Amino acid sequence: MPGGILIQPTNASIQANLSYQKQPRTVSEEPAEKSGVHTRKSPSLLLLSTLVLAIVFLIIPNVCAEGVRSGLNICANALIPSLFPYLVLSGILCPLLSICFGQTARASLIGALVIGWISGFPIGAVAVVRAYRQNSFDRETASRAIGICTAASPAFLIGYMGDSLYGCSRMGWQLYIYQIVLSAALLVPLLLRRQPTQTSDIPTRPTTSPNIAVIIKEAAERMLSLCATVVFFTVLRAVVLHFSHSIPVVIAGSFSELSGGLKDISVLFHNEYLSESTAGILSAALVGFGGLCVGMQVSAVIADTDLSMKYYWRYRTVLAVGLAAAAAWIP
Repeated sequence: MPGGILIQPTNASIQANLSYQKQPRTVSEEPAEKSGVHTRKSPSLLLLSTLVLAIVFLIIPNVCAEGVRSGLNICANALIPSLFPYLVLSGILCPLLSICFGQTARASLIGALVIGWISGFPIGAVAVVRAYRQNSFDRETASRAIGICTAASPAFLIGYMGDSLYGCSRMGWQLYIYQIVLSAALLVPLLLRRQPTQTSDIPTRPTTSPNIAVIIKEAAERMLSLCATVVFFTVLRAVVLHFSHSIPVVIAGSFSELSGGLKDISVLFHNEYLSESTAGILSAALVGFGGLCVGMQVSAVIADTDLSMKYYWRYRTVLAVGLAAAAAWIP
């Protein structure tokens, strides 16, 4: 039992337990739905899923190997060039913004959103966590902000999606502008929200001038983690597509990993399985949602905090619907 209290059928132990329950909760003692701790059934489900995947990987090792190669290709040609410089820059900008403009909630939220707009997935979440560690805002505001400030970069939308996949940078520019307008609108209620005095329960890190060597080291470690996540989800998508190449399966599988998913949708468009408007709507929805892979990257970013992912998925769903609607209704 926690605190070393043994369960005994005596009044003394009951009183001890009652006194223990009145103590403030730590992060690990929060309810499962708040702290992200799985219920007792989750390990069994995870074990079963792992065994199934292990068997599948043994049956089709060539497909898995090709998925790894494809994932590494995405990392080398798209992810690392577009993200690593911004990982370093965000590490420099966040402390500097705090020094220049203070640690107010509004300034920190706006700064995190702007960094997310410029830097791309999942740098906005990194900026939110950095500000949260400085007690710039409370836990609920930070949990909501990670879903809003996580955004696709202009380099990704205009260069990769617009030019490389569809040969039209205008498509990327439009989607980038839609994303800015919608995410800014979602952030307004947080800017107007009154912040409680007590904020983060995690140790506060003082705002100091950035150490470039430390920032580069942290950026490299985070980049490696992001690449590993992309490779794993690329393998999963390759396994699914090995068993079925039907259009619904391809579209559903595209929502697992953003870069490969957008490529799959563009291939369906170029092969005339999808119209231009349908491909545009699906691509917009995928960018808004971000994919399961980006969600796992954000989860890794907040892993050592007490922040929750429940708001992240709600806001990403709203962004997916909003961007898809904008792509459908605005020429």
